[in-house]
Formats: sequence, C-alpha cells, structure tokens
Amino acid sequence: MYEVTSGRPVRLFCFAAVLLALIYNLSLSWALYSKNPLGDPAGYPSLARTSRYFYDSGVREPVPVFLVKASQFLGLSDDLSVRVPTTALACLQALILLLFLAERIGLVYGLAGALILALNPFLGFYCVQGSNNVTVGFFLMCFYFFLEREKNL
Repeated sequence: MYEVTSGRPVRLFCFAAVLLALIYNLSLSWALYSKNPLGDPAGYPSLARTSRYFYDSGVREPVPVFLVKASQFLGLSDDLSVRVPTTALACLQALILLLFLAERIGLVYGLAGALILALNPFLGFYCVQGSNNVTVGFFLMCFYFFLEREKNL
C-alpha cells in the first residue's frame, strides 16, 4: 500500500484544504440561509441575558445558551450570537476530525473524513441556523475521541 508522508508541508496542505472547504461551504450557506429567521434558537439570546450561572438556562440545554452568552459578551448582536458559535464549533470539529483520523488511521483517511464533513451542505445549514445539533455533535465527537484514546478501543 502506498504510504503518504506526513511531514509538515503535507499536514499544512491538509489543514489548508479543510479550511478552504469550510470557507466555501459556510460562506455559501451563510449567503443562502442567513436571511431566514431563526427557529428554536431565536429564544437563546433572551435566555442568555437572564441566566446568572451555567445551569441557569431555563428550559434549554446549558451549553448553547452559554455560547450565546459568551458571544453577547463579545458584543455580537442577538442574531449573530446564535449563528457564530455553531459555525466556529463546526470549523473546530472538522480540524479535530482531521487530526484524530490522521493520527489513528492515516493522513489520507483524515483528510477524506474532514473534507466530507467540511463540504456537507447540511452542516452549513445547521450552522447558520444556530442549531444545537452542531454543538451536540461536536461534544459527542470529542467525548468519543477522548474515550477511544483512553481505552485504546
């Protein structure tokens, strides 16, 4: 089987390829879906304003509300404070997937997996709509990676 060298230039190329794919997908999704009104996450900004501590998020999960609260602290508007954190988590998720798969099964598979995720149009839609599915997917992926690394499954 042909081995791909995993030197620094090759890894930088892989990061650049995944980042370009994310930029393409998310910019296209932003242009298409950012004018749509938010669904369920539209209530997150008011919950974030009234929460005093992490678990004081009302009837919603605490992590998305905390991310919105952090975005509001940075000065983002209500609309952007819902959309930007999920977009940032999706970018981080694709890069972590690249690193993990490259370490575990090879750079080619890591690049393929990260590009499939980065170019997925549903990921772009859910990011721009501020859906907590992206947040849940990010934390489930990180949980599995740490569990797999710990147990060496």
